[in-house]
Amino acid sequence: MTQISATPRGFNMRNAVFLPKRLRLIAHGLINRFPAAAQPKLRSIGRKLSTKIARPTQVTGKSRSLQAAVQAHVADEAPSKGPLSRRLVPIGWLSALRIIAAKRDCAIISEELHSALVSAEPSQRPFMLEAATNFLSPRVLSAAAHSFKETTKDVRTLHAIAQASLDVGDLSTASRELALTASIARGTAGSHQLVLSAQLALYAGEQISSRVFLQTLLNLNHQTVNQLARSLDVAEDLGDAELVKLIQQRLAKFQNGKDGLAAGRRIYESGGHGLGMAMLAGLLNDSQVSHLAAFWIAHYLRNSGQLFEAKVILETLLRLDHRPDKVRLELAEIAVEQGNLETATELADKATSDGKTAAFSSARFAAKFSKRDYAKAFSEYTSRGTLQPFRDGVAGSNYTGDYKSWSKATKRLLLASSGVGDEIRWASTYRRLPQDGSTYVTCDPRLHELLCEAYPAIHFIPVRRRFKIVNRVPRSEYDQVPVGSLTYFLDNVGWEKLEDFDAVCTTYDAMPSLANALENSDNRTGSAHRVSSSIGMIAAQCLGLAWRSDLAGYARGRHYTPFSVILDVVGRINKHWIILQADVSMEEAKSLRNAAPGRVHFVDTVDLKNDFNAKAALISQLDIVISPATFLAELSGFIGAPTILTSRSSAVAMRQLDSGRDIWFPSIVHANSPFEGDFSGTGLAELIISRIEQLLVQGESKDHGRSNSTAPR
Repeated sequence: MTQISATPRGFNMRNAVFLPKRLRLIAHGLINRFPAAAQPKLRSIGRKLSTKIARPTQVTGKSRSLQAAVQAHVADEAPSKGPLSRRLVPIGWLSALRIIAAKRDCAIISEELHSALVSAEPSQRPFMLEAATNFLSPRVLSAAAHSFKETTKDVRTLHAIAQASLDVGDLSTASRELALTASIARGTAGSHQLVLSAQLALYAGEQISSRVFLQTLLNLNHQTVNQLARSLDVAEDLGDAELVKLIQQRLAKFQNGKDGLAAGRRIYESGGHGLGMAMLAGLLNDSQVSHLAAFWIAHYLRNSGQLFEAKVILETLLRLDHRPDKVRLELAEIAVEQGNLETATELADKATSDGKTAAFSSARFAAKFSKRDYAKAFSEYTSRGTLQPFRDGVAGSNYTGDYKSWSKATKRLLLASSGVGDEIRWASTYRRLPQDGSTYVTCDPRLHELLCEAYPAIHFIPVRRRFKIVNRVPRSEYDQVPVGSLTYFLDNVGWEKLEDFDAVCTTYDAMPSLANALENSDNRTGSAHRVSSSIGMIAAQCLGLAWRSDLAGYARGRHYTPFSVILDVVGRINKHWIILQADVSMEEAKSLRNAAPGRVHFVDTVDLKNDFNAKAALISQLDIVISPATFLAELSGFIGAPTILTSRSSAVAMRQLDSGRDIWFPSIVHANSPFEGDFSGTGLAELIISRIEQLLVQGESKDHGRSNSTAPR
């Protein structure tokens, strides 16, 4: 991903630090932005809206239990935060959703949800549906939406139903609501319908249709920033660089106010760094969004390695008292990059002390982990909101949330959490789990065989969990789970088995105890795990190579190895290279072959994205694996293969011991960029080459007894 090589044109520090003091977000800061003559009217409107927001929804008949739940929690739950329109969600709605979800009866939940929606004010319905998406299962939402659509012809509500159905992977309901919306609009295809149709087509695997919908949208005379931003998401998923650039150009037409801010951010985050930063710089003199523009400029500068410039802007914003908690968290991240761990912890603690800001802080985790205080570091994860359904009793009464009491239970279940890279890394601590035959652990199905071979005394249950991209898991796999956020831990199989255990906890709950003795030799995976596969033996001396994850993004990109560094290393090390990167572009493949003619080989017999057992078998035959902090590196370390972990930021450096070895896997050595705060990768090629030569000379690369009769393809 392209990095900002210099301060963008149109941006200067004078504009960044000269922000109008009258915009400070104090008691009446939002209203004070407007002319004095308009302020009394605005205050009057604000009082009316506050009254409307504070009034709970009046529901009758079948939904009395839901109304009772709302009333019971009305004193405990504040109005929803966020844009003013989204605050129309009635007070207590989220608490009520948790309660009715705990009934574990999809039919009752659907009936109560339907009744509440019918009885609500039309302006509230779309936002109630949006809130419900985060709590209720696709099956519940689909049933409620199917019955609810018969009682309304409100286009906005139908849009909300279609979007909610699309978000949970219910393509049939989404398609039906789009068709109904179009018929209400007299057959005309509006911008909103086209965006939803493009998403629907993409999720259904119809890429050509998705492109057609986007092209049709761009041919219309008017599109909103939100519609273009969502279209850009689809274009990125399609991998259509030309379409991405075209949508970026449309977004660039929004130059002022909040629309300009949203457009500039989205352009930057989709790879248009220069244009996006220039747009944000142009908003520094816009009194409506100057503070926010400065904040996001600092955020992007930090992610591109320009720590000094970012710090100057953030400290200025802190003096102006603009979003102080958010600013402190950004400054904490910079402190971690610069090695100021005490400062990072202090800033993060102050930012989250009032309870209004999310308690989890990646900077505080990094600071505590770097100081080898593993228990406190992993305690950060227990403050994540994804655990709330368990604490609310939605998942049953056997959730403990405490590893010590869980480990004493007769029959216990540990729920894997986070992504597959974290899962395999944290699995290195499973040797500390009770090995008495009564321990059950959920796992990604692709890891099932590997984990069973590594820990034969533990029972592993394959579970397909949902993450950010809903279409990767078929809806039929999780439609019985009554709460949407629980699908990050469970599918239908896991949900069905949940009540079979005396105690349940997640790896978020367990890791403070499991990782407490992380550096002890008896806790780390020191020997290679056995892997089985039908892959043939590799004869020649080969090195495995990857340079990025399948997950892209401006924030992730700074951790990956620049492709120019990869080409330099491949050309200078006279060995055969097995490319383990799953999504190599044609241009990248051509460049690699030109850098090392006859020595670069691509794998076409293994599904590198999904067949983890075959992937592990392939890795076990290589002399060295070179990779950034991705699943590949974690898997290679887990099976004990010699691995070089590359990085150009401190996010990975916290894992490095004084010996240069990895704290999780002793077969991994680190190659971190030698220049602090320099994310360009300067000096990284030399360091990687040095690490390769050291491993080869020391004889740490494995001799697999290859014959010379076979060469890699």
